[in-house]
Amino acid sequence: MIPHALGKRTIRVAGSFLLAGGVACGLATLRTHPAQAANDAATDRAIYSHDVAEHYNTRFGADRPFLPSNATTDTGQFIDSKTFLTAKYCGHCHQEAYAEWRQTAHANSFRAPWYIKNTNVLRDTKGIEYTRHCEGCHNPIALTSGALTRGSPIDRHFDQDGVTCSVCHSIQKVDTRGTGSYVIAQSTALLDADGKPIYGEVPDKEILAHLDRHAKAVMKDFYNTSEFCAACHKAALPKMLNDYKWQRAIFLYDEWQQASFAKQSPLPFYVKPAVSTCQTCHMPSESITLQDYGAENGKLASHRWLEPTRCCRSTTATTSNSRKPSIFCTTAPKKPAFSTSICLPSSATAAN
Repeated sequence: MIPHALGKRTIRVAGSFLLAGGVACGLATLRTHPAQAANDAATDRAIYSHDVAEHYNTRFGADRPFLPSNATTDTGQFIDSKTFLTAKYCGHCHQEAYAEWRQTAHANSFRAPWYIKNTNVLRDTKGIEYTRHCEGCHNPIALTSGALTRGSPIDRHFDQDGVTCSVCHSIQKVDTRGTGSYVIAQSTALLDADGKPIYGEVPDKEILAHLDRHAKAVMKDFYNTSEFCAACHKAALPKMLNDYKWQRAIFLYDEWQQASFAKQSPLPFYVKPAVSTCQTCHMPSESITLQDYGAENGKLASHRWLEPTRCCRSTTATTSNSRKPSIFCTTAPKKPAFSTSICLPSSATAAN
C-alpha cells in the first residue's frame, strides 16, 4: 500500500508527465496545422472562460456577465483576448483599409483623453464593473475577455487598437437597442471546406487561395445595414448605472430612421430618391493608393468613416498638460484629407 502523501506525490509527477506529453503532442499538431481545430478551440475557450469566472465580479447577475452593456458572446462565455486577430495581421492583405482605419475614432476609441477620464471616474466611484457599460462599444475586447473586473490579470495589450477589424467582422447578429446590442464570436479569417471556422492566424497564401471562404468568414449581409451601426451608435443610461432612472443618451440610428434618408418616415419635408444607409455616406467607395485585395476596380469602401473625424480641431489644440491631442491618437501618414487629432470642444480641457 502506498502511503497517502507519497501517493499524492506520485499522482502529481505522473500528471506532470502526462501534461508535458499532451503539450508536446499539441505543439506537434500546431506545427502540422497552423490554425487550431474548432473542437480544440472550443475546449480552450471553455477552460479560459472558467478560469476568468473564478475571479470575475458578477454584480449584475452570473447569467449576464457583460451588463450594463447589452453586448454578449455567441456562447455566453468569455473570449480570450489573444484569439482576436490583430489589425496588423489583417493589414497584410488589406493595406489600404488598415491605413485608413488606423486614423479613425474607431481605432482610437479607448485612447481619447476625455473618455479615459470619464471611465476612470466611473471606476473610482462605483467600480470597474460599471465601465462595462462604456467598454462594450469603446473596447469590446476588454469586455468580452473578462478584463473588466477588479484585480484582473489579463494583459490589456489590445487597448491600443480599440474597435479593431476583428471586432466588427466577428459580430454575428445585432438589434437596435444600442449600448452594444450585438452578439460576437471568436474571430476567424477563414472557413474550412465544411464551412467551419479555422481559428488562429491562417497563412496569407491559404486565404488568397480560398477568397470565397474568407469572405464567408468575415462578412455578413447585415454589415451593410444601418442596423449594424445602431448596435453602438445608439446608447442609454440604465438605472443600474445612474441609480436614478433609464435615460436615453444618443440615438443616431433613430435620427437616421426618422430622416428622409431612411425613407421610413412620412414626416420629412424632403423626399429622397433612394434609401441611404449609414454606409452610403460614411463608407463611400474611394480610389485606393495602397494594395488591398478587398478592392474592386481600384476602389474600396472607405474605412475612414469621415464625418466623425472631419469635425476635429487641428492639432494646435492642447490638453491641460500642454500636450497636443494627437499624442493620444495613432495615425497613418497618408491621405491628409481631414484632421486626425482628438476632437476637443474649444473650451474643453482633458486632465488625465
